[in-house]
Parts: sequence; C-alpha cells; structure tokens
Amino acid sequence: MKIDMVCESKVNAGDCKEDPDFPPTERTIAQWKNTNFSTEIFTSEAPPPTDANPDQLGYMEFWPKLTLTHAPRKFKKSIDGIKQTVRYDSAKYMFAFPNQYFWQGAVFSKATPIFNVPVTKPEFSMLAEAGQHWKFAMDHPDQTKPQMAGKKIPGAVGDSTLTRMYPKRHQDEYNRNRNKTRRTCDREFGDEDRTGKQCDEYPFASTWEGSATNGSDNFSVRMISSESNGAAGTWLGAWYAYDRILDGDTFNVQVEAPEKIATIRSEGQPQDGQDNRSSDNFTIGNIPSYATKLQWKIVDGPTNAKFDVMKDISFGIDETIFNDLTDGSETEIKTSEDFYIARPEDTDGESFTVEVYAIP
Repeated sequence: MKIDMVCESKVNAGDCKEDPDFPPTERTIAQWKNTNFSTEIFTSEAPPPTDANPDQLGYMEFWPKLTLTHAPRKFKKSIDGIKQTVRYDSAKYMFAFPNQYFWQGAVFSKATPIFNVPVTKPEFSMLAEAGQHWKFAMDHPDQTKPQMAGKKIPGAVGDSTLTRMYPKRHQDEYNRNRNKTRRTCDREFGDEDRTGKQCDEYPFASTWEGSATNGSDNFSVRMISSESNGAAGTWLGAWYAYDRILDGDTFNVQVEAPEKIATIRSEGQPQDGQDNRSSDNFTIGNIPSYATKLQWKIVDGPTNAKFDVMKDISFGIDETIFNDLTDGSETEIKTSEDFYIARPEDTDGESFTVEVYAIP
C-alpha cells in the first residue's frame, strides 16, 4: 500500500511545493502494521504583499491518496481521501507578549477558531473576573450595562461570531470603540470607587462587534480588577498569534467556568406520604461541551445536610442515581428531566436549597 499526500495550489503557483526528501511512502501491509505513520512536507512561497492581500495569503488543498497493489493477481486500485483546505500567511503582526513573534504560519481555514478561557485552571486564575464578565454578557445580555431592550451580544459557540479588527489597520474604528467604552463606563460607574479597577468591555475593542462598530449598544461593560483586565488583554493578543487570527477572521469565545444548570428546594425530611422523595422533580440538561463533572452546593439551610438523588420512573421502581451527596460533592454527569432529592439526613428537619453546576 502506497500513501501519497496530494497537494493542489488554489491561488498562487508557489502554494504547494513538495519537499523531495519526503516522498510518498510504500510498504507492505505487514510493514504498515509495524510502522503506522509516514511524513510528507509541503511549503508555500509567500506572494508579494499587495493592498488586496497585505498578509500574503496562499491556499492549498491536500488529501491522501491510497494505492493498493497485489502483483500476483495483477490488482491495483487507488482511493482518494477527504480534501482539507490550508491557508498560509506571512502576517507581520502575530505577536505574543513579551517577545514572541510568529512571522509565518498555516491553519486549517474551514474551521471556526474558538478563544478558550479556562478560568478554573490555576494558570488562568487571573482571567477569572474578565472571563466571568464575558460569559455573563453572552448568557444574559439583557442584564448587562448599558441597558437596552432586545440586546443581543454575539460570540458564544453555536451563536454568531466575532470578527478581528487589527487596530493599526483600522485605527479610527478601534479608537471609536475605546472612546465609546470609556464614555459608557464613566456614565454607568461614575459614582463608584474605581480604585484598582478598570473598565472591561465585551465584545473586545479589537473586533468589529465592539461598542461603537457593532452599530448599536450590543455590548457590555463591567468594572473588574486592573490585574484581570491586563491579563485578559495579554491572553487575547497571544491567542490571536497562536491561532493565527488575522484581520477580518471570525471566531467564537468559550469561557470554561462553572455553569449553574439547576436549582431545587428540598424539605428536611421525606415529603408526606413518601418514603424517599423530599423535593419536586428537577432537570439536569444543557451541559456545556467543556464540562466533565457536576458539582452540588447547598446554598440555603443546613450546610451539613447529606442527601441522595433519585430518578422518577413512571410505572416502575425509582432509581438511585447519586448517594451521600454533601455541600461541594462532585459527581459524573448524568442528565434527566425527572431527578429529585431523596433521603435527606443531618437537617434537623430544616429545608435546604441545592444548586447544581456543570464544571470543567
């Protein structure tokens, strides 16, 4: 079996140069089983920068071509794999603080990049305030400042995207975003003590969905610590470089933070006429894609309470899903519309409220 990566230039003649030191690989099936990888290398010659193509973009399509040969039976057949599109660029503004420059790179151009902000990881803890603001803005735009009826704030995965604006190429528009944000914060928070705080905006000033360039008031401002605001700007700039987000590229934002998915009130003992049930049914669903566990918190009532979670099964015996949960317990993720709190202990008969969070 021979595996050849076929490369086809889409824009410039130099977009698809094959390295002769890495030719297609042909091995017997037994040899492939023993060594199941091979390498081919393609390079792109950057075209000269122009007003229409300042970042010196080039495109190629590549796909695997498998050729199976059985000489004794005079059999030979080729199979083409799925095509992938790659974009080359030589953008000179790919910079990550403090001193990393990425002058050239390539990305799979049909994928929509996601700006991940995993604020629960220790190394990203400085981003917590900023990340929580961005997540709240996407999840609850109607509760953000400035207030506007029917406000919609883009960027969430599965929703409309943000579009990068390189400030030095669009200085007037970028300045408009910054100035409108500053005026809005002065109006909304002018009476507050802002010592050690800065005004954070979402969507970012470096996007065309920023406060002034989105064409409306579909943005959010919040006062956060100067440290978190600075860290957020540094990480966004670095991510632009790491994922090669060029001027005009679209992307989504995903803040990997605990997300409350259910709240339920439970009695301090089984309800009248019930052996186990101490609450109404509640739903666990709409789990964010980054979540790996559920966390259970007692937010009102006896914090030392212990309880089980059962599933209401019509015309059958209810099933115990989780045992001996306490404040802060973490469990695997299970979903249903028919869970309920059961068999509470250590409550002295007092009712309590449980909040359920999906956590990374």
